[in-house]
Amino acid sequence: MAKKICLVCGKEIGALTGKYKCKDGYICKPCFKEKGYFQNVIKYRGFRSTDNLTLKEIEAVNADVEYNIDVVENFKATYVPDIQIQFDDNNSMLIMSPDQHVSYRPHHFVVLRYDQIVDYELLQNGSSIASGGLGRAAVGGMLFGGVGAIVGASTRKQHSVCSDLQIKFTVRNYGLPSVYLHLITTDTKTNSILYKNAMTTAQNVLSKLELITKNQQPEDTQEISITNSVADKLRELKSLLDEDIITREEFDQKKKQLLGL
Repeated sequence: MAKKICLVCGKEIGALTGKYKCKDGYICKPCFKEKGYFQNVIKYRGFRSTDNLTLKEIEAVNADVEYNIDVVENFKATYVPDIQIQFDDNNSMLIMSPDQHVSYRPHHFVVLRYDQIVDYELLQNGSSIASGGLGRAAVGGMLFGGVGAIVGASTRKQHSVCSDLQIKFTVRNYGLPSVYLHLITTDTKTNSILYKNAMTTAQNVLSKLELITKNQQPEDTQEISITNSVADKLRELKSLLDEDIITREEFDQKKKQLLGL
């Protein structure tokens, strides 16, 4: 039987030492523990197994967690729409806890730089009700302004109970391409205070993200975006109309505004 050599310390792994298998070899348990791989990679990042990760990828995840903890511990927010998500405009980054029940521990937060955010989307019961991002205009409930409007647009075709409300972030991160901010995770009546508070948070977060992504666009991209934005908005409006999310009157009114009529 071939000897198993630890990729970290370079020593042979004994039968009683214990080991973790990774994509390009093995890591002995003492090194795995000493480097913090179990705590950071397995526990905090939720990888149940390292079988599909290379040592380089394990080290990258480990470094990412340690960096996040340091940022969160020293984070100074300039805007806090909710304790789950906080923005620091001075350093162009945000921290967020995907878990609705925040424990306030640094490793429970994800750190995102503003320039990592590509797209964002508000999902209710699995359906998209508002979205935006780089190179495209915000669409959905945000078009009609105010929290009341986004609630009306989202519930017109939805049931009276919301079981899931979340904001999806698409980001430039190989290891974590999508991040979710969970605002509602259990059955909640759409006429309740809890639901309306969650929608207020969603509206505030999406408005902030709209400003952030607009500021991230290069000048030439902004010009192209402005040129195409009217057509994009009209397409999205038509889609909302076809799905009975908005009324014909709302469609006609917004269409006239977009066309300057």
